[in-house]
Amino acid sequence: MRSRILMLVIAMAGLSCWAATTQAGEGEKTHIIGMFKEAPKIDGVLDEWDMVNRVPMSRPNVDDLYVKDAYVAWDQKQVYVAVSLKDKAIVNQNPIGKLQMGDCLDFRIAQSTSQVKPFRLCIAPTTDNAKPGMMLTLPDKTTYTDATGKSEQGIQWAVKVEKGQWSVEAAIPAEVLDIKLKEGQSYPFVLVIWDRDRTDKDDWNPWWRRSESGNQKKRPSVWPKLILQEAMPDSVSAKPAKNDTKQASKQASKQASKSERISLNVQRRKPCNLFEPGLPVSFNADVNAGITGSGQLQATITDYFGNTVAQKTLALELPSKDGIFLPFEKLPRGYFKLNLKATVKAENGKTVEGTDKVSFAVADLTARSASEVREGGYRFGMKMWYLRNAWWAGNVDWDEREAMDAMCKLGMQWTRVLMQQTSHLATEEIVKAYPMNAIFKVERFPKELYDEQRYGPMAEYERKYGRGSWVLKTLPRKEPYQVWLKQVLKTLPPEQNVFEVWNEAWDKMSPEDLATVSNWICEAILSERPDAIIGANLRGSTSKYEYDAKFIKAGGMKGMKMVALHPYAGSENRLWLREYRQWISQQVGYPIDIYVTEYGSHSCPEGPAKRSENEQAQRVVRQSLALYAEDVKAFTPHWIGQREENPTYHEHWFGFIRLNHEPKPALIAHAVSGRMIDASRYVGDLFYDQAVESMLFERNGQYTLAIWTTGDSKTITIKPGVDQLKKVDIVGKETLVNVTNNTLSITATPDLIYLVGVSPKLADQATTTLDPLRWAKDDQSVRITRHMPKAKKPFVADGKIEEWDDALSLYMTNPKVNGNDASGQTYMSWDEKNLYIAVAMRDNEMLNTRPLNKIYQQDSIELFISTEPRDNNPGYGPDDYQFMITPTSRLDKPLRVKITDREAGKMADVAGDQFYATKTRDGWTIEFAIPWSELPGFTPTVGSKIALELRVNDADTSHERWKIDPDGVVIRPSDPSSWSHVILK
Repeated sequence: MRSRILMLVIAMAGLSCWAATTQAGEGEKTHIIGMFKEAPKIDGVLDEWDMVNRVPMSRPNVDDLYVKDAYVAWDQKQVYVAVSLKDKAIVNQNPIGKLQMGDCLDFRIAQSTSQVKPFRLCIAPTTDNAKPGMMLTLPDKTTYTDATGKSEQGIQWAVKVEKGQWSVEAAIPAEVLDIKLKEGQSYPFVLVIWDRDRTDKDDWNPWWRRSESGNQKKRPSVWPKLILQEAMPDSVSAKPAKNDTKQASKQASKQASKSERISLNVQRRKPCNLFEPGLPVSFNADVNAGITGSGQLQATITDYFGNTVAQKTLALELPSKDGIFLPFEKLPRGYFKLNLKATVKAENGKTVEGTDKVSFAVADLTARSASEVREGGYRFGMKMWYLRNAWWAGNVDWDEREAMDAMCKLGMQWTRVLMQQTSHLATEEIVKAYPMNAIFKVERFPKELYDEQRYGPMAEYERKYGRGSWVLKTLPRKEPYQVWLKQVLKTLPPEQNVFEVWNEAWDKMSPEDLATVSNWICEAILSERPDAIIGANLRGSTSKYEYDAKFIKAGGMKGMKMVALHPYAGSENRLWLREYRQWISQQVGYPIDIYVTEYGSHSCPEGPAKRSENEQAQRVVRQSLALYAEDVKAFTPHWIGQREENPTYHEHWFGFIRLNHEPKPALIAHAVSGRMIDASRYVGDLFYDQAVESMLFERNGQYTLAIWTTGDSKTITIKPGVDQLKKVDIVGKETLVNVTNNTLSITATPDLIYLVGVSPKLADQATTTLDPLRWAKDDQSVRITRHMPKAKKPFVADGKIEEWDDALSLYMTNPKVNGNDASGQTYMSWDEKNLYIAVAMRDNEMLNTRPLNKIYQQDSIELFISTEPRDNNPGYGPDDYQFMITPTSRLDKPLRVKITDREAGKMADVAGDQFYATKTRDGWTIEFAIPWSELPGFTPTVGSKIALELRVNDADTSHERWKIDPDGVVIRPSDPSSWSHVILK
């Protein structure tokens, strides 16, 4: 191949190369691309791009992916893209229309910064037919595919694959992109190389293994810009003008600093960067830069509150053979962050930098045995978490044993584990090799115990309800199941005797089925261990319509001594917990204990669920104190570790230890709370001011007062009855406080503090009575009443929203979500035969690939109707209904279904053909009718009242489900007694 000649017109002074990346403004990058004088041959061999400057790509978060070259260029007719890379495993087994779910080039370009959906070109080196493929998606979501190398739209492309590497070239006509190709034009773009090495994962989940030129999750408005320039190789380029030499030098220096970095890696102290009080804190750090030079390393330690508590500057000589030793003086108890910054001047005169940060803690460690925990009445724990490796984060390995060691040393010696767990860290090892007590979850069973006679062939069942669903949704064969259960029981220490039946079965099986399997489990376990404490995982509801009452009515509590709850936000509602214990004890006729095997909070870093790590710590501590005060026998928050995969999905951020095994603030705050009050006696609450909470505890004659606020900080005055006490903050820092005239002024904040050593006389002021006004549900609000007009003309499902002017109209929004992506309008009317609804949504991406029983998790409408409007008895009764409608589905068609069995996730199509769904320029529209015959026993007339709510769910490939409700309304889907009233007029 011969090299093409390139032209140059210097339009930006100071450019010293054919293309360059510059900083146009704060947060705005530009990439200047030159023009081919003669079009390159598109053959997948990048031998005509040697004069083209590379597009800077991010460092991949996987070890086996290395992007050698990435280029973008142009001529008067086309935009050109080329990439070459090394990849040990070239994997893409997706059909040609889903190339982005495996190894591929992903090039996106927008016509302007205001465009929401860009043009997207994906080219994969292999597909499900073992051949390369191309996919082009236009802004209107029209998709074209090609496997020939030249698409009908005129896109030429080629892939060359060799062992462990592949390269791609493509030429995209300007008319396909609908852009003008002339000097000076600029267009937002992003170039991504996706990498996949395994096939044992769900293809429909995002693969976060990638290298990219910009943040592909952001909108085009913040992408880097391609600036079109006529250019030529640097070797024959014009020299910059004298006045521009300084600017060119600055840009060259900036580029060098971006491409050359010092790599710092602080070695972790096991377990989980925990240091004991009274001992020096020190770290070792590895330094790797590939340069020779001198400079310095700045080390700064900040505490939980962001205050600087230690600083150190060390001389740094590169290359460093032995790494760096970082000694610090003794630090007080607490949670800390170590921030490192290395600055080195290399031999060539360039300044090179590097940073790293780690979190650690100084905390009291314990050596209690598991029996001492049980006999001493200790209750604090944490739910177990398993992970083979984090493929989305460079296949990081998660060490369950290190995490378990940390839990035990911090005194959190209760956990919840699957009874028969054998992979990862096996349950048997947890309770035999560690001083840990377990609440054994009795759930699942081997496939040999599947009851084919009752449910039909397993393959057919999985086709209907999802792969592996039988293990959670069906009853096993009784006798073989009980034999297997007894065998598993023999592997567990006889003194470990707490068992939880199933996990959140209310969306998996009927309460009657759970009652049946609970009876079988109790029979099997109690025959071997008569003193066993067994309980089902229930919802915590007292309504006659809800799961718990139906489970009890079916005889499910026979042989049980406790129930296990997952209250989460309800953890702090002590009145609810107290009333529920009283209710269920009355239902069964004897006292029932409560264990809480899931609760907690998250620290989602982005999106509508965004929450700080400090707020997570505050919430968890408040919840734990409330559970302890209400005599919960053991509580294990959800959970030890976290995935950290999707920054907008809160479920990936519930952990107490980071994926890199470093502690989060919540870990230390929870451990400190246990150190302060575990194995103590709850004395009662004290009152100091509105929105100020305080609880008094006693242990071995010592009284501790816990204080915090539920909102802003407040200064309060306390009469502790002593001359001196110890104040302990939320993460354990201790301060001796002198008290003058029995008066102590305290600033209370959401960051809880403990006053240790207050007078026993404070017990006289404490009360265990809960004020119903204080513990009323925060979400109790006045129910909205709406009036729905009767339709004035026959309904036609055709997508013409302008025909709904006279209907009831609701604006759908979520204040935490960008309205351009997920907002819209809902319209409702009725006649004697049907309820009519239209929904017009703005949505960046119309997506629903979920199984039938999970379609609510992506783009969909949920319609809730009750023909028994009421003010009490939450939960679904015989006259409460749920419908789900989707604009698309994995069946390649819209869906309109009615839930027929909530627990099993069963549903049926809605009768009638009045249904229309379509994509629109900025989202999608649905019109549909619900025949009143789907609501048996209800006859609509003017003045009739029903309860009704409508929710729209939105999910894109870049984020999980967002809930869009009518403006000003927060829907509680499981509580028909809260739904808005609708009066037909």
